[in-house]
Amino acid sequence: MKMLVNLIDKALTADPLNLALCTGLVLGLVLFVCVLIILGKS
Repeated sequence: MKMLVNLIDKALTADPLNLALCTGLVLGLVLFVCVLIILGKS
């Protein structure tokens, strides 16, 4: 797990575009999980 964080940290410092990409991916994932929870409750 720590190795993965280190790897992500290296990628982000290397390229600002990667930061935007990772942020987009994380936000998309969170949104997807929220939609699944909402659909599951109804």
